[in-house]
Amino acid sequence: DNSYQTDKTLTLPAGVDIYGFTFVDWQNIGGQQVIAFDDKGYLNLYNKDQLIWKSRESYGKFDIEFRKKAYSIVNPDDKWFVKGRLMTVDTGRGQEVLAIRKMPVVAQVPGLGSKKAEAASLWWNGSTMEDTPVMSGISGAVTDYLVYENKLMIIAKPGLFMFITKAFSGDFLRGSILYYYNLGAK
Repeated sequence: DNSYQTDKTLTLPAGVDIYGFTFVDWQNIGGQQVIAFDDKGYLNLYNKDQLIWKSRESYGKFDIEFRKKAYSIVNPDDKWFVKGRLMTVDTGRGQEVLAIRKMPVVAQVPGLGSKKAEAASLWWNGSTMEDTPVMSGISGAVTDYLVYENKLMIIAKPGLFMFITKAFSGDFLRGSILYYYNLGAK
């Protein structure tokens, strides 16, 4: 009726906030679970409030962070992050989750930004997580992505590393790059 209305309360596992999570029904049997990023970029799978799986490696640190309150020496890590997006997509075997894995310019210094990224599809068979690269070779930092009519579109902004690399060959790359991938039939 052209106005916002209150819906049911959203209940999430402890430690999961409104950023960087999705509901997923892996085998389309009506049992939804939550998969979410933690503050360090690891993926965590929850069945109700119980953690049942955690990724071995981080999918990359997050660019946007805020302090919960004024900085203090007692609690310097009191901050929250705007985490990366996770998308649930329908496939022939149920639902899968798309996630972006960011590779830092220098592994020991993740704050310098992303050198490249890849899109991965995750599927849980009930005991192990299949992590399949869908699109690799994405240069720079992914700024956004979308799945529309079974097509994955990714926008990436070349970082300083890529600019310097291209500048040596005389190519002064500017703007963003659009990557496109057909996910195939459902």
